[in-house]
Amino acid sequence: MNTRDIFQRLFLLLALCAFVAGAAACTGGTETETGPRVWIDVPVNGLTVPEEQPVNIEGHAASTGGVSQVEIWVNGELQFTIESPPFEDGLARFSQSWTPPGPGEYTIQVVAFSMDGEASQSDHARVIVGGDTMPRTEVPSPTPTPPPPADTTPTPTPPPPADTTPTPTPPPPADTTPT
Repeated sequence: MNTRDIFQRLFLLLALCAFVAGAAACTGGTETETGPRVWIDVPVNGLTVPEEQPVNIEGHAASTGGVSQVEIWVNGELQFTIESPPFEDGLARFSQSWTPPGPGEYTIQVVAFSMDGEASQSDHARVIVGGDTMPRTEVPSPTPTPPPPADTTPTPTPPPPADTTPTPTPPPPADTTPT
């Protein structure tokens, strides 16, 4: 066996190993990747709202067999259960309004359940209620514009001068008659 045959076989062996490794990576996965998933679209994490303002909680869930329900928890207490959320294009969507009971910091969590009862990992968003919800910016007092002078008679502006560029006159022809 010569060197060229050895390199060809080695190349084929490496190519086969790469193919097998790639195929294994495509089929591998964890339970979290194949089970139900849920996420919060609104509110964004860290949102600050004034007291007594309702907070819209919106999001999506997905599971290969469908989503049977979505639970919404606030600070570890179940607040809402949405049975059979609307399902379209492979996604269940949910929307719920919640009014915080008072000022403070709240953690909203959502959990989705597949049709066979499997729970997703939760997603969460932190909401701050009350306090100084709007940043204060010092706005300088406007400086009054002084009034125009008492004599406001307009001064006429003369029109621009006409084009006064002289047109050159050609010189008379030279006298070419013999003397």
